[in-house]
Amino acid sequence: MMGGKRNGRAVIILTSMIFFGMSLWCMGKPREEFSASERRHLAEIPKFTADEVLSGRFMRHFEEYAADQFPMREEFRRLNSVFQFYVLGKKEVNNIYVTNGYAEKLMVKADRDAAEKWLNRILYICDTYAGDNRVFLSLIPDKNYFLSRESGYPFLDYQEFTGMFLHGTRDVAEYIPLEEVLSLENYYATDLHWKQETLEGVADTLAGGMGISLSFPYDVGEVDAPFYGVYYGQASLPLKPDKLKYLYGPLTEKLIVTCYDSGKPEIISLYDMEKAYGRDAYEMFLSGSKALLTIENPESKNDRELVMFRDSFGSSLAPLLAEGYKKITLVDIRYISMERIGEFVDFEGADVLFLYHLQVLNS
Repeated sequence: MMGGKRNGRAVIILTSMIFFGMSLWCMGKPREEFSASERRHLAEIPKFTADEVLSGRFMRHFEEYAADQFPMREEFRRLNSVFQFYVLGKKEVNNIYVTNGYAEKLMVKADRDAAEKWLNRILYICDTYAGDNRVFLSLIPDKNYFLSRESGYPFLDYQEFTGMFLHGTRDVAEYIPLEEVLSLENYYATDLHWKQETLEGVADTLAGGMGISLSFPYDVGEVDAPFYGVYYGQASLPLKPDKLKYLYGPLTEKLIVTCYDSGKPEIISLYDMEKAYGRDAYEMFLSGSKALLTIENPESKNDRELVMFRDSFGSSLAPLLAEGYKKITLVDIRYISMERIGEFVDFEGADVLFLYHLQVLNS
């Protein structure tokens, strides 16, 4: 009996020491502000006030802070994901599933409220700014659209979802479908985006629909560092990284890219190679998320202009359309008020293209 009590006390003491040591480690380690693997900001320590404590918000927020700042958090995340996926045999981890080396986020339910808001934004822009301009709409299928056929994982009704946009814009925009010129091989295995070096078919399809011609005079360059996409970090599984490639040639060297986010025009690079080695390498294309950009082609054989409303997928595609236009203006309405677009964008005589990825319209 005495030996059992001593063993019990030893376990309690050891557990307490581990808990106390981890608590000291947690409090003493430098606070991390951002999780590069999850692409999100980590919780900040909550303010200790009477109102926060009495309402229960302090403890709730402190638990979030403690979980985000836990020592060796990334190592424990990786261990937990590997255990769930490979030992317990779970089909998905952190809402990410893997099929034939491709990681993807489950998207089963259509968010009709979000989709209707996006549809209303498109209709507002057409009604307010487009006037008699030629307007085009293209929707980019999610990687799920191709993976679900062979993986058996559920996926939202793509035809019904896109049908809502086609029906809503039938009187204002011409639809250019991309499903038939895309396949799983156009997408990164560890990221949601498409690969620029595989987009010749997409660029030709859009160009043909808008009445321009492209010759695709490019060579392929490659960033000499592995590309770990957003799903690599979110799944926290030992997946094989992608290779980040880009297209270049005599035309890309002459294109002039101007960013207006800082309040005054700033010339930036078509490909930001510094960001190619940063925490989100895909931001190398046109320097990532920007509210307003222009791409000018000084060697254009015509005076045509294009206004493209886009998300991050447009960053890698727009340079491939520059051959057919004198100027392309890229607008991301997630970062600019729709009521102010007319102050910065000249729509006179320009083609207008709405190019959006399915996940953006469903969130």
